[in-house]
Amino acid sequence: MAWLTPTSPAPPGPPRAGRSAGFWRAWFAFQRRLRIGRTPASPRLARAVASICEVDGVEFVLALAVPVVPALGLRLAGPPVLRRFGPPALFVALFVAAGAYGQNLGGYAFGLALALHAAGVAAFFEARFPSASIAGRFLRPLGITLAVGLIAPPAIGSLARRVVIPVATSEGVLLINPYATAAPVRVGERVAYYLPRSFVANTRVAAGVYLGRVLAGPGANFAFGPGGYTVDGVSRPPLPHMPETGATRIEAGHAFIWPTVAGFGGWGQGFDFSRVVVPDSALVGRPYRRWFWRIQQP
Repeated sequence: MAWLTPTSPAPPGPPRAGRSAGFWRAWFAFQRRLRIGRTPASPRLARAVASICEVDGVEFVLALAVPVVPALGLRLAGPPVLRRFGPPALFVALFVAAGAYGQNLGGYAFGLALALHAAGVAAFFEARFPSASIAGRFLRPLGITLAVGLIAPPAIGSLARRVVIPVATSEGVLLINPYATAAPVRVGERVAYYLPRSFVANTRVAAGVYLGRVLAGPGANFAFGPGGYTVDGVSRPPLPHMPETGATRIEAGHAFIWPTVAGFGGWGQGFDFSRVVVPDSALVGRPYRRWFWRIQQP
């Protein structure tokens, strides 16, 4: 009878998925999302990145200093959103950071530019020197991010001070042109100048760059009074924190500059003219009249 005929054994099948199947499915989906273990999306672009530098060690310097290299690296990044919007976002963030230098908006833009820069550098080195391990894919970007975060801000700040010097005032941050130091100064203009540390008449002035308005030039006779001050006998209304007594003659190569920043009040008796009769050699620069889209009113 047919029902007594022994049946042939069933062909072997794949093992059943264990309890960890959900974890591995999520892990492999994560790898596919980040393109771990896969070639870059554009082999031609990868070859272009690899051929940028021919000398060993130059890649790291260029990657930290030149935005073009991180931008190319972002084009090789895994997430499609980063590949598409990363490079333009990097240059827009750099532009806003430069234009809003000294403002909160500039600080936020600079932070975004640093983050995109670090991501681009990591992607650049992954295309230049692919990592063989998954751990390397995670540890190397972390190390590059730390390196960019530690090296870039002080280096960029040092370079920026060669072009612009921010000085805090009651009206906000005023940007100073360090190349506008030609003498002589004009009466009425605002200039930035350097003051050394001093302590006179119970008033301490910290060393640093200060902003002030020129009240008198070389050869002028300056005097304080109860109702203001006089320059060559011409009366002027008093300015904040001015004393009521004292007189001096401005020597050649000097200018009388009254500070417009906080911290100079309470001089009282024993007024120290050496902190307001400033030599031309102490001039740091003059405010920019225009900085990107910002119009400054010095």
